[in-house]
Amino acid sequence: MLDVWNGLRHGHRSHRDGRFALIPQHLVRGLAEGAIDDGRLRYSRYAIVFVALQGLDLSSHWFHMYSTATAGGHHKSEAALAKRNVVLRVYYASYPLFAYLCVSAELTYIALYILHFKPDAAFAGIPLKVALKCTFAPGCVIKQIVNVAQLVSAANDLASRDLAAEKHQ
Repeated sequence: MLDVWNGLRHGHRSHRDGRFALIPQHLVRGLAEGAIDDGRLRYSRYAIVFVALQGLDLSSHWFHMYSTATAGGHHKSEAALAKRNVVLRVYYASYPLFAYLCVSAELTYIALYILHFKPDAAFAGIPLKVALKCTFAPGCVIKQIVNVAQLVSAANDLASRDLAAEKHQ
């Protein structure tokens, strides 16, 4: 949810202005990681899954940010994504899709937290378990697919640039 708010709040500012890219992104990542880590502690049976999700979230985002920034672009710009995986181009080009996947991932962790303490929780008459299974979890799973695509795409970009630089030496 903070990714969406951050995009709305800073979307009109220059993407080249590092003041608006770095600190909010670290805040967003830190809060998301805290939510994932809380899931690891509350659902210890699935701790390895939460650790993997945390590693994927951090590494995919960091690699993507680093690879686009070192290439002189913004991680969400059309120019920076032109040669990237089609999954990333669709994800970043569609703000409703981007928002749904980011919010779904975060609401999945929040719902798991609430359900740990109140298994019969409901919102507006809708059982939280139903919302989790039918709305939040599918978005969270798709977000993990995007994270894998993002990590692979960034790693390929960095490796190809390293290889090209090595050939010129």
